[in-house]
Amino acid sequence: MASTEFRHESLQDLKSIGEYLRALLEGVEAGRLDLSDDRGQLALHPSGLVGLELRAERHGSHARLVLELSWTEHERKTLGGALRVRSGADG
Repeated sequence: MASTEFRHESLQDLKSIGEYLRALLEGVEAGRLDLSDDRGQLALHPSGLVGLELRAERHGSHARLVLELSWTEHERKTLGGALRVRSGADG
């Protein structure tokens, strides 16, 4: 399966960050995250057990918080063509 990546970086006020975090929470709970900006889009389908990694650091006046979620998406199988079964009697 091909790899697809979505990345967005911008400066936002705290209210906007809160709105994005609430939308991410709702998407995780619903099992669907639709991410998009002017440069691309990506739909994710979190399910089952989800890995959580939280990192925080401070260097002088600069602070950073990184939240990472990871999971394995189950591929949805597409229906194949018509089923064909042969027996030895079909010759």
